Amino acid sequence: MLPDSLSDDEYPSLRRYMIRFSKEAKLNAVEQAHGLFLFTGEEKDGLALHDDFYAHAATLATLPDRHVIRRAESKLLGLELRRLVVRSQFHLFYRIEDGDDGPMVVVVYIRSGYQKPLSKDEARRILENQ
Repeated sequence: MLPDSLSDDEYPSLRRYMIRFSKEAKLNAVEQAHGLFLFTGEEKDGLALHDDFYAHAATLATLPDRHVIRRAESKLLGLELRRLVVRSQFHLFYRIEDGDDGPMVVVVYIRSGYQKPLSKDEARRILENQ
């Protein structure tokens, strides 16, 4: 909580950001969690991974600009994207925007770090599912 003498306008990095997952990111979270379940055979592993995606995204409610802009992904999608690493394997890509309802972090997509870089077809699909 900011003291009365300080405002969000003076210190924009102290603002609280709403978190939203795009359709693509929601689908990615389910797919990655399901893949882990199939690999381990343990339902709890998949559920825990799915929860981790949302828990890590929640940490972006403050200071989401602390992660650097990812130039290659930003250029490919035409969006200014940043990356948060989850469990040292999964990459959660997000953008920061000032929406009508206030500042917001939008999780654009989630990928395993073991996957090849995005193709143009994947980028087009991601943009369609925002």
